[in-house]
Amino acid sequence: METKYIAIIVIVVVAIAGIGAFFVLNGGGTAVDEIKETVEVGDYISADIDMGLQASLEIPDLLEGGMLLSQLYRDVEGDLTGQETIRYQGMSISCDIYTNTSEEENTMTYVEPTTGVVYKYVSVSKEGGVKTDILDNTSFDITKTEDEQVVEDGSFITMTTQVTQAMLSFAVDLTGTTTLTEKITSGVYTVQTEVNLTGESLVKMEVADVKDDTIQIKGNDEYISKNAFLSLISTDYLDKYVKESGATIVYSEKMDKGDVKTPFGKRHVAEQEITISGGEGVYTMPMTVTVGDKNVIYDMDTSVELLGQKITLSMAIEESSLIVH
Repeated sequence: METKYIAIIVIVVVAIAGIGAFFVLNGGGTAVDEIKETVEVGDYISADIDMGLQASLEIPDLLEGGMLLSQLYRDVEGDLTGQETIRYQGMSISCDIYTNTSEEENTMTYVEPTTGVVYKYVSVSKEGGVKTDILDNTSFDITKTEDEQVVEDGSFITMTTQVTQAMLSFAVDLTGTTTLTEKITSGVYTVQTEVNLTGESLVKMEVADVKDDTIQIKGNDEYISKNAFLSLISTDYLDKYVKESGATIVYSEKMDKGDVKTPFGKRHVAEQEITISGGEGVYTMPMTVTVGDKNVIYDMDTSVELLGQKITLSMAIEESSLIVH
């Protein structure tokens, strides 16, 4: 994973952000935190992570309504492995469950056998990510088969979407809605997709092994650079990591915020704006960090927009054996 894209995987998805959890301002002398020089097995970073995913996409429907219907009547693959009752609009729907295993993912499709309407769809990636779509509402008559349906301008499907986003040794659970709406203008069909997901997790990243300048996080098979790991809690290491990943980083002047209460005690802090750009302009990631006098990061807030999707993350450090004074 040591590529320029790890900046998204580790910095954007795992690390970034904090909405400024420390606001109690007081005068007086404070201790100064710094980063422990040597990373050892058992060292850890604990953080409260908030994550959001919003997307607004308009996709050409070359099937003239077929793309929208394919979400209500999915291709059913695999073996019939059971039955389950799904609640829909106050009704109990008896569904057959089809389970399929492939090299890319495992899926479970919950389909009403008479009409073929899919009320629930679960996909599990080989990396451990899980996505569940549950039918919440639709303009279509659910008593009809796919061949009997007529797609019109404004036809829609709304699903409750649950995503478990696997990241390093932990996962963030996101919940929200996905709405697909057919738009027909002068005979041209498009599907408008709106996604709004949010989630929060308290996570602990613990070092399981150290090899030269790389470390392995407990629960993960791959090794990442020490700079990548420490970039979560230090702008000095963030600078090293971003540059070794092939991205660029720009800093604003620090804005003094005085003495504030942190999980490590009262500390003198400043706020700083940082912008990371990568992929030859493919993405730009602005962030706001709260840092101590020796550039220890106490919280971070960031977002990145790419291909009609916006990911927002906030991270507040709760505890770490690597922050010392």
